[in-house]
Amino acid sequence: MQDNIFKNLRKYYQPTVLFQAHVDLILEPIHELHKLYYENVLESKQFIYQKGYELAELKVLGKIQEHVSMKSDTSPIFHTEDLSSLLEKDQLFGTSKSAAAKLEKDTFNASQKTLTRVDKDINNILVDSYQEGVGYKEVGRRLTKKFNQLKTFEAERIARTETHSAHELGTMQAYEDLDVEYLQWNARIDGRQRDSHEEINGEIIPFGGTFSNGLKYPGDKNGPIKEWINCRCHTIPYILPPGTIAPNMPQFRESDLINTKSPIFEKIEKTISEPLLTKQNFVDEAFTNRNAEWDLFRLTHVEQENYFKYKKNLGILEDALHNKNYSNLSKMEDLPNFFKYSAEDIKEFPDLVKEEIGDYKHLLQEYEKTIKNKNIEVTLNQKIDFETLKDEFKHKTENGVLEDIHEEIMAKYHFKKENLTIYEPRYVKESRVNSIKEAYDKLPTKLKQADEIVLSAQNPVKPITQGTSKGIGGFVSNEIPTKRIHIFQSPFPEETLSHESAHLLEYKKNWYLSNSYKYVQAVNKDTKYRISLGESGKNIDISEYAFKFRTNPEKRRELFGREYSEDFADAVKKYVKNPAKMQKEYPNRYKVIDDIVKGKFDKKPVKYTNFIEKHKGTFDLDLKEENRFSELLKKSKTKSLSKTETKELQKLQEKTQLQRLHDAYVEGKLNSGDELEYKALYKRFTGKNVAFEEQSPIWNFTLRDEKRLAKLESEKIGFTDPRKKELKYLQYKKELRELYDNGEEILPKYEKKYEKLLKDFEETKLNVVERPERIFEDNFNFTPEGRSYYRNLKMKKRSSEITPEEKRELKELMEKHNFSSTYTQYNLNNLSYEDSKRYVKIYNKYGEKWGLELDTSKLKLISPKRANKLVNESGTVELSSKFKITGAEEKRFNDLLLKRLLNEGQLDADDARELQFLYEKQRFNYLYSLNKQDKGLGYQNYTEYSKLFAKYKSEWKLDDDLLDIYMSDYTSKIPLDKNSSYFKTFEGTNEDGLLPDGDDLRNYFTIDARDMTIREQEVAQRWLGPEYRMFTDFDVKCNRDIEKYAKLISEAEEGYDKYDTWEKCVELAKEISWDTRTLDNILNNQLKQNMTLWRVQEDHFLSSTKVGDVVDFPDFRSTAISKKGAFWFSETNGKPMKYILEIEAPKGTKGTFLAPIKTGEIVNPTSMHHGEKYANEMEFLLKNSKVEIVEFNDKKMKGAFGENLKHIKLRIVESGNKKRV
Repeated sequence: MQDNIFKNLRKYYQPTVLFQAHVDLILEPIHELHKLYYENVLESKQFIYQKGYELAELKVLGKIQEHVSMKSDTSPIFHTEDLSSLLEKDQLFGTSKSAAAKLEKDTFNASQKTLTRVDKDINNILVDSYQEGVGYKEVGRRLTKKFNQLKTFEAERIARTETHSAHELGTMQAYEDLDVEYLQWNARIDGRQRDSHEEINGEIIPFGGTFSNGLKYPGDKNGPIKEWINCRCHTIPYILPPGTIAPNMPQFRESDLINTKSPIFEKIEKTISEPLLTKQNFVDEAFTNRNAEWDLFRLTHVEQENYFKYKKNLGILEDALHNKNYSNLSKMEDLPNFFKYSAEDIKEFPDLVKEEIGDYKHLLQEYEKTIKNKNIEVTLNQKIDFETLKDEFKHKTENGVLEDIHEEIMAKYHFKKENLTIYEPRYVKESRVNSIKEAYDKLPTKLKQADEIVLSAQNPVKPITQGTSKGIGGFVSNEIPTKRIHIFQSPFPEETLSHESAHLLEYKKNWYLSNSYKYVQAVNKDTKYRISLGESGKNIDISEYAFKFRTNPEKRRELFGREYSEDFADAVKKYVKNPAKMQKEYPNRYKVIDDIVKGKFDKKPVKYTNFIEKHKGTFDLDLKEENRFSELLKKSKTKSLSKTETKELQKLQEKTQLQRLHDAYVEGKLNSGDELEYKALYKRFTGKNVAFEEQSPIWNFTLRDEKRLAKLESEKIGFTDPRKKELKYLQYKKELRELYDNGEEILPKYEKKYEKLLKDFEETKLNVVERPERIFEDNFNFTPEGRSYYRNLKMKKRSSEITPEEKRELKELMEKHNFSSTYTQYNLNNLSYEDSKRYVKIYNKYGEKWGLELDTSKLKLISPKRANKLVNESGTVELSSKFKITGAEEKRFNDLLLKRLLNEGQLDADDARELQFLYEKQRFNYLYSLNKQDKGLGYQNYTEYSKLFAKYKSEWKLDDDLLDIYMSDYTSKIPLDKNSSYFKTFEGTNEDGLLPDGDDLRNYFTIDARDMTIREQEVAQRWLGPEYRMFTDFDVKCNRDIEKYAKLISEAEEGYDKYDTWEKCVELAKEISWDTRTLDNILNNQLKQNMTLWRVQEDHFLSSTKVGDVVDFPDFRSTAISKKGAFWFSETNGKPMKYILEIEAPKGTKGTFLAPIKTGEIVNPTSMHHGEKYANEMEFLLKNSKVEIVEFNDKKMKGAFGENLKHIKLRIVESGNKKRV
């Protein structure tokens, strides 16, 4: 090939004229050799593949022999030749069709790429030589050099890579044919190995998995090229040692193996060691156990445990029945609905044993259907976090203890056909996967909106001041790109699924169904309907929760436009659970939801708020009418009106009344008694009729009625029993409902009878419950009789038939009932501060009457918030002894707290002053210790600290130096090197924020950010978080003017929403000003070597674009120490940029490399950088500088998204010299 290329070179190369056609002719020998090259390489690779296959077989057999030897207590029970005989030789030594096809494809691609690259390299030499105008001899010299490279190391690398890849492909094919379950990476450690392969030496993966370097096996060309090219490693088959199982990890080492000493694994091991297994069974176990075990994960943890128990019991029973072996009967597992047999039982009742064996086999067959169900894909060790809940919620344990919401490690069950994924922690007491999957399958198609369902083992509750807690059953997060439902430890998870599925119908669609005008009108109509049935209180609404959500006055502004979303979700829940009953109880909601589910509802419904805004106020008086109305009213009080004026006033009064009635009608709140008046007024002013929809029938036999009737009919009610009238009333009400459902007319005589029965029942229902002897249990929970009596008193109160004495008793019963949870916490020694206050209040009021005790050691004397201000409960602050209160003072402090608690928050003036003094003395010591430890305080803490200092300076003889603000000495010591010619360039990123090349940070920067003071790191973290904008606004937009910045905050439309008062704006401005001083000082650190910094921007933001000009570069400019770090920022920011700034920063440049302390990672699962740490940004924060424009738009670079970035090169010529006030 080389000779032919040189021959063509002499013929076609001309240094003055060279067309592409000439180049193609010169390179023609390369193209002609492609087929020959491909055939030669393929032949070699097929031979190497075969050798790899044969060697792999020997490795596997050797490992099995080793494993069997370990299993046996004496000598090996098998020989290698025995094992070999079990294998089909024809299959073992043949090349499979898929492997042959892969060899041919890989070889073709590799040969094509190799010759294409040679073609390209030589083409480049020819073109470059032509552009330089060199002659034929110089071109020949350059080509000779290239061919020498091809003949030596490049040829060797290509040969090694291609043959090694074929060898490992053959090895993997053999492993697959022999059902190898695990692979172990075996690196060649000879000093020439690459670091990444030495690191994973000994790493183990399940067959088909991926090693941590991205390869499935050495030479895997589907992995990163840097890992497989020139690779010399191998894999060896790995068989688990006896008594161990593999951890649920994608990669692991021998040290990670799990010793099977837990009860379940002991039982499995016993089952396997039973003398029921033949030699063939053992070999089957050796080859197929991993696959079977993996299939078993399609069962939940509880089902797996039952599966092994059933299998064990079945084997023991069959052995006893058929082989008369009764020795293992005592080892049978205790199982519900199954017997444990003795030898006599089996001899006496063989038919019963056979029947039981049949039951075991049936259950095992059902489990094995799941095990073999390829529709289910199982992945273990999936991490699910609950970041959105951590701020507001706590996890309530079974013991009632509140803990932080935490991340959970879950199993992932993906149902391929349904495209549904269910997550659940692997080891839960009772799995909910199957029940939730069944509930999902039963949902109407329209409600099957979820892609993922997370079944958490946590019980999130929101702590409330009264000491109780408010929990959630589940939620749908808008921050997750997939449609995911989270379900917690709800007692009714299937109902939670229906509820959250209803929310998904409106997923990111502005609550367009639940807050549509039609649905809200349905809610209002159902309210009237249920009131007409005699329902009251919480029985009117779809649920108490939905009512409270809709009417929450504290969140009215926040919930505007979505008030009815929870009502809708609870209505859907009832619809799914029992549509017939829902139709009876809430017929108007039912109609809307049924239309939605069946696809009959408006595709773009009018939103309730928009409808109200459009139609409300249609009949409002205009300004002229209002003035005239006032004038006529005023005149009518002092003198008589003319006939014309009287008519005019009457018309204005009627229009005002129409305005009120119409607005009520628009909101769905028009009373039935006002309908006729509204109709008449509407027609009088518009000439049109109002079309009222028919109201639902009154014959509503509710679910509550049905339950009560069933209870009464199940009891023996005598003729004189007052409940007899209630029974007759409910039975007749049910008859009327059935008549109505059958389409029969409700005659007046029926209505008359109904009214009489209702009246009889009303006369008796308040007097049916007598006061029982015992109303409460010892723990202050109601007895069944006490609860009935309590409810009867409440009913009397609602009907205004309660006596004063009964009213007082009812109040005490309510207080006693509500006290039960507090009393329980008291006995558990688990009272909160709020519970302690409540306990003392009840004790003072009812202690003697109820027989309460008061153990003050069980009371919390101070709120956690206040206590944490005196003694840091996390232990991060070590309190100084300098200003610590004495032991006597501490005792007096606790005595005063207890006295205040026992007096329900009241102290006399002297005690209150003393308590305040002791509190402030401890608070001052805490702030002093914090200042000393952290080397500084935040603005709020320092303000409080200085106020306490001023208040007690004389009394405590405090020195003024206690108020000194600590600042590290980062004064400039390295002069700026303005004559630099070389600038260090870093490549890549590092997820720990360290230098990409592994060098020491101290070689390049005057400080390692991790060595900064705690206070400095707090300020730096604030900059690194979402509040960075505050610093730039304060510095750039407001020139560090506090009042100007406060005004900017108050007028900002976004980013400062929570600062809604002028006082809050001023406080934030002062706080940012305070932290800016610390950040300024941090940036007095310097570069110790010349370095290139990078920054990508949407605009250049330079005051000049002229090369040679010097412009200002303001404070707080984030840069990256590598171009990849800048691109990483661009990719995670999600915005295409327009400019890339290459900044030459000489030694002495001021700023700080903050990447080592940058925390957090990308949590968005759709991001290409999901799970990567923010430290990859490689952030270096610059102090204000002056930069010279070296190049502007001289070339373009490809950005993170493939966009063309305009390149600007800058050089820092002055650093950190801007004077600040």
